[in-house]
Amino acid sequence: MKYVEKKVSDWYTSFHLVLLYDKVYEPAKGGKLRIYLSPELLDLSKPVRVLVNGQQVYSGMVKADWSHLVESCSRFFDPERLFPAAIDIAY
Repeated sequence: MKYVEKKVSDWYTSFHLVLLYDKVYEPAKGGKLRIYLSPELLDLSKPVRVLVNGQQVYSGMVKADWSHLVESCSRFFDPERLFPAAIDIAY
């Protein structure tokens, strides 16, 4: 995971439009995130391992739960993005 800082490097001066950005990346030093998982993405019957910036932050089995299906439905409003499992990560 990386934070991205964008700096304008070139403008189209007549219309004040940005033409180019220089991007500066630095490793994320901490935060929280939720990773949504489905059987189409990986085999939920096997252990899952999550690495953030090369360090293991989660290892174990992931259980499907109706609450994750309901939450992903309400969050994404997309029937193609239903996720029966999720992992909460703090790094």
